[in-house]
Amino acid sequence: MSSIFITGVAGYVGSVLVRNLLDNDYNVIGCDSLEYNNKYSIDSIIDKPNFNFLNGDITNDKLFLEINKEEIDVFINLAAIVGDPACGLKPEKAVEVNYDATIKLAELMLNKDIDLFILASTCSIYGKNEIPLLNEETEGKPVSLYGWSKVLAEKGIKRLGEKGLPFSILRYATAHGYSFRPRFDLVVNNFALRALTNMDLTVFGGTQIRPFIHVKDMCKAIMYCISNIDKAKGEIFNAGNEKENYSILQVAKIIKEIIPSTNIKILEDIIDERSYSVSFNKIQNKLNFMTSYTIKDTVNDVSEAIQNHLIKDPKSKLYYNI
Repeated sequence: MSSIFITGVAGYVGSVLVRNLLDNDYNVIGCDSLEYNNKYSIDSIIDKPNFNFLNGDITNDKLFLEINKEEIDVFINLAAIVGDPACGLKPEKAVEVNYDATIKLAELMLNKDIDLFILASTCSIYGKNEIPLLNEETEGKPVSLYGWSKVLAEKGIKRLGEKGLPFSILRYATAHGYSFRPRFDLVVNNFALRALTNMDLTVFGGTQIRPFIHVKDMCKAIMYCISNIDKAKGEIFNAGNEKENYSILQVAKIIKEIIPSTNIKILEDIIDERSYSVSFNKIQNKLNFMTSYTIKDTVNDVSEAIQNHLIKDPKSKLYYNI
């Protein structure tokens, strides 16, 4: 039975991924700093016999030593300061976590001779780019610290790959979907919440294009890499679906189609200049990966969570990274 290590295991993606892995009979070791008071996301699985949780920050030397003691076949690095606003609030921490600690852990895994190191990266590295469909060979033009930190991390991982580290890099589309650690600072999730609670959807600019991916499909991409290591090794994959390339205004209109009472308020100011349309042919052709969920699924899931009182206070800091 393979042993999988996940950093950021109690986070937005990690809390879904760990359950997928446990359901497939993997042994899982996971760490998380619990910076967002998010231990609740893994409380129901914390005592499972094939799950071992380590509380700690990946920049901490003590946790690094603990990780070094573990038997690991696949290492999945999800821990990061995620998103432009969060990185803007903590720029030094963002570089320390997203680059320095990531490369240090990858160097450790190189010495441990693991089967695969998976880095969660982002399509945000493409920044503001008018090429019709960007692929993995397209040069990144990040417009934010978050994007740059991931560009640097990717370059560092590729250098270690030349020394023998078996790696896969997943450049994720913009995340959405309901998770065991919900986030309402993500555009689709935020729009869904606002529409369901009779608040205006404020769209800044609106012409900016982004690809989108549901959190369950983010985890599915990782599972496909694990089950197809020989095909995934040494590769960078955009992870998403071309059908889910939308402008921000289109996202708002999709939600209005589902909830007709939604009021869309458009402001000309463009706070976030990122705009990119992405090709996902490579991951589809090489790993036979296709997404299963859409923005509509997110609206339905958020609606169900509110109706069932799983979200008691949508404004709580528990659900935001900023």
